[in-house]
Amino acid sequence: MKITVTLKLENMSTSLRKEVIKSITDADTLLELADNPNLDVRQAVAENLNTPPKALRILANNISFHVQRAVAKNPNTPKETLAMLANKSIYIRR
Repeated sequence: MKITVTLKLENMSTSLRKEVIKSITDADTLLELADNPNLDVRQAVAENLNTPPKALRILANNISFHVQRAVAKNPNTPKETLAMLANKSIYIRR
């Protein structure tokens, strides 16, 4: 039996929200959160080592420098995505 827990991320403090997102291992959930309007959520998804390459590509196109930097630092980011980030900004380094 699979149990699903729905959490209201917007009702949590920033630090708790980040800890919850760091613990998520489900790729579909992380992919969905990659489009979240909250900057802290997107950054935490980019930092999560379980985030799938598709979500990291989405996050690499985010306007936020902090999200882009988190994608660049994630060791699971595909080389093509890193190359795209390298062409976008001279400030993002792994």
